[in-house]
Amino acid sequence: MDRELSPRLAVGLAYIRKTGSNFIAWTDVGGQYREETRTLADGSTLPVFALVSSTASRRFLLTNPDGYSLTYNGLVMVLEKRRSNGWQALASYTLSRAYGLQASSGASAADPQVSTVAPAFPSAVAFGRDPNSLTNADGRLPNDRPHMFRVMGSIDVLRTGFVVGASLQYFSGKPWAATTQMALPQGDQRILLEPRGSRRLRRNQSSICASRERFPSVGQEDASSCFWMCSMRSMTRRRRPWRRTISSARISVSPPSSWTRVARCSV
Repeated sequence: MDRELSPRLAVGLAYIRKTGSNFIAWTDVGGQYREETRTLADGSTLPVFALVSSTASRRFLLTNPDGYSLTYNGLVMVLEKRRSNGWQALASYTLSRAYGLQASSGASAADPQVSTVAPAFPSAVAFGRDPNSLTNADGRLPNDRPHMFRVMGSIDVLRTGFVVGASLQYFSGKPWAATTQMALPQGDQRILLEPRGSRRLRRNQSSICASRERFPSVGQEDASSCFWMCSMRSMTRRRRPWRRTISSARISVSPPSSWTRVARCSV
């Protein structure tokens, strides 16, 4: 939905919904498991599935298991100041929620969101082969970012021929959850202690500032020079979150923030 408030000002509102089902994943159709509990160092209990048959009895089937799904709901609001009097601006805000269960639901916050068990995505290759990987896995998907804000604009610098523009982006950090490595008859298993999305990496923001100048060339097309600088603040210095042991659970902890700056000049 778009509406013009004045010849120079317009607003827009959009709702996006996406759903998916029948995703491909692994399941064990041969092994027999018994539901048990394990006590963690902090005294809390964790339900687990322990293999009671031989490891050779397990049969991994690649199929379309029940429960795998994807649901995305997003609301986008846009405010646009059209170019006039030497300047223009655009601002948008997105409120969204992406949740469900996919092969990447057991991945770390640094891994991509995928719905395939292809070898190119190691974190999703074996997901679902052990029933413990499904514990607390249904929740926010890796690409879930509830809040995204963008603003950009440009302005002419009087009597110079320069146009200066800037943009700023802010978005929520990626979701993750505390895990523990549990020794079971079928081998060590990484199990989620809480629903995915119970914790988040710190927010991310980036900004770009650019200037441009046009100057005519005799007998040729106009040439231009451009200078821009990009500043990105990712609140995680490393691509993968740190890990430390807290109450027998490997907890991902985001390290201190850092700035990355890039500058470029071209003609």
